[in-house]
This record gives sequence, structure tokens and C-alpha cells, in this order.
Amino acid sequence: MSAEARLKEKNITLPKPATPMANYVGAVRVGNLLFVSGHGPVRDGKATMRGKLGKDLSVEEGYQVARDVGLSLLATVRANLGSLDKVRRVVKVLGMVSSAEGSPTSWSRSSARASASTPARPSAWPSCRWVFRSRSR
Repeated sequence: MSAEARLKEKNITLPKPATPMANYVGAVRVGNLLFVSGHGPVRDGKATMRGKLGKDLSVEEGYQVARDVGLSLLATVRANLGSLDKVRRVVKVLGMVSSAEGSPTSWSRSSARASASTPARPSAWPSCRWVFRSRSR
């Protein structure tokens, strides 16, 4: 099943990609590779949530924020390529979660980050190397 078909099947609507400001560029294409810049929990130019996981945000809220960021990344990819079906392989995903010191467990941070990759990962994309890093300060 293609990425676009999977989004449609799951009734997922991608947000409007963020408008680049100052020196920020959402993605850069080099040959047949697309390098996507870092994205945060922003919708319509405003942060949707702020805070640290385990202090200001519950694991469930962290999961939702990560999912929203993942959808935003997909929107940027679609805007640059015209369709998610043009993606042949995802090479690397780097997720960063700001969490309170000593909380939550590393499983909670991993769970929140993993939610960013679940919405539209089609079976057509081969498995890729998932690289995650946590920040606890």
C-alpha cells in the first residue's frame, strides 16, 4: 500500500507545511535525496505545546506532540516532492524529546518519539535505521 493511500485509509490529513522564515528552510533536495530540517510542535506559526515530558506534559501528551511533529515532517516532504509516494526509502529519523530530569523512563521518551514515525509508514518503504537521541535537561 502506498504512503498516500495509507494516509487516506487512516483518515489522516496533513497540516499545511510551515512557512520558511529567516534562514530556515524546511527541506533541501540534493540529487535524489531530500534532507528535511528539524521540526517542532508548531501549527499556523504558533507552538501547539510547550514544556518538558514528565513535568509539564504527560506521556500521552508527549505522544501526541511527537505524532503532530511527524505529520508536519510528512507535509514538508509532500510539499517538496509532490507526493509521499515518491519516497523510496527513509534513511534516518532523529527525534529529540525534552524531558524533566529523572522522569520519565527512557521507555516513555522512546514511546513518544516512535509515535512520530507511525502514521504513514507504508509497507512499500523498506525498513530504515531509526536513530533517536534524548535530552533530559
